[in-house]
Amino acid sequence: MAELIALAKRKPGEISYGSNGPGSLTHLTTAIMAHQAGAEFLHVPYQGAAPLMTDLLAGRIGMTLTAASAALPLVQSGQLRALAVTTGGRSRFSPDIPTLVESGFPSLDAPTWFGVVVRATTPAPILARLRAEFNSVTASEGFSKALEKNFMEVLSVTPQASDGFLAKERKLWSDAVRLTGVALD
Repeated sequence: MAELIALAKRKPGEISYGSNGPGSLTHLTTAIMAHQAGAEFLHVPYQGAAPLMTDLLAGRIGMTLTAASAALPLVQSGQLRALAVTTGGRSRFSPDIPTLVESGFPSLDAPTWFGVVVRATTPAPILARLRAEFNSVTASEGFSKALEKNFMEVLSVTPQASDGFLAKERKLWSDAVRLTGVALD
């Protein structure tokens, strides 16, 4: 990662990176990384990960940040080189790959996550039933195995902790948009 940043500083705007499109997690995370490093990359937006990965493998773009499910099989086969993961801690699926935090970007703990939300007026008994059902599914062996096939793992967050987690995410990404000047329209 240090070599990539040093090269980008020596050749501002010459190293291209692909993203899943303007305002995507791949776009914003790379923009934050570049801003924090004082480096400049050339943004090449794609309409999804498949064409992006095709161009990366063909050498038409220099780098990307993408999902582990898209990258790790190609890293394991030797077709790509992984420089860092975007999670705060190392992935159990690739423990030898350092994190962006370890690579000098302490505020870039940017995991991909999925959540279930409902209207704020949802009655408490329905919330309790939904929580119980989702907890049952996410605790099942079948669900865990399906996630593992895509190099993902279950991270359960309590309703109490979710408010803090979502507040942190809103701040991170709104700051990213403001800081980088990324246009989302």
